[in-house]
Amino acid sequence: MENCLYCDRTIDVVKYNLCHRHYIRWRERRPMELAPYEYSKPRVKSLDVHGYIRLSFHNRRVLEHRYVMEQYINRSLRSDEHIHHINGIKTDNRIENLEIVSNSSHQYRHKREFKVCPTCGSKQWLKVKNVVEAN
Repeated sequence: MENCLYCDRTIDVVKYNLCHRHYIRWRERRPMELAPYEYSKPRVKSLDVHGYIRLSFHNRRVLEHRYVMEQYINRSLRSDEHIHHINGIKTDNRIENLEIVSNSSHQYRHKREFKVCPTCGSKQWLKVKNVVEAN
């Protein structure tokens, strides 16, 4: 067990006193600095079935609006943090259109009302427009 030259962690050294991650970066001639997420490969964009843009990095897929917000605040988002599109357009991932909200606040902003069918009793969901902003 030795220390990696770059991250100073005591780990099994692969080669040249580098840990596995730094050795791969050295071999591929990439910068040795490690970001919280390594988004160094070209991004491949695709639209998922819910209408959100997904990015692909190293066999890992990420929602673009979460990626944009993580880059803006310079940290990873917690699992209890949701990203709300202010104008409601799922593909508009400009930072001025995104905001971090809690789960309950996000559900309230997308609140739907329903009416009950008088003959069969089934619920018919209605999308509510202009929901009052939650504080």
